Amino acid sequence: MPSTLNNILFCDIEKEDTIEAIDVKHLYDVPLMLQKEKLDSRVLSKLKLKARKSDLKSWKKIVNTIHHLDG
Repeated sequence: MPSTLNNILFCDIEKEDTIEAIDVKHLYDVPLMLQKEKLDSRVLSKLKLKARKSDLKSWKKIVNTIHHLDG
């Protein structure tokens, strides 16, 4: 476990409520990375809201197109 994460645990934040600050190539990658970290599920759980199945196929297609524009 990274030392930064150990320090966060002393701040009354549950380990599962932390996410990594991941560097991404494009801003459009951020929603996909946040979903990978399960941030969407955690927020809905904290707000006691029912989750719906997410469909990011169109978003992934856009991101894929952007990545291929860079060459």
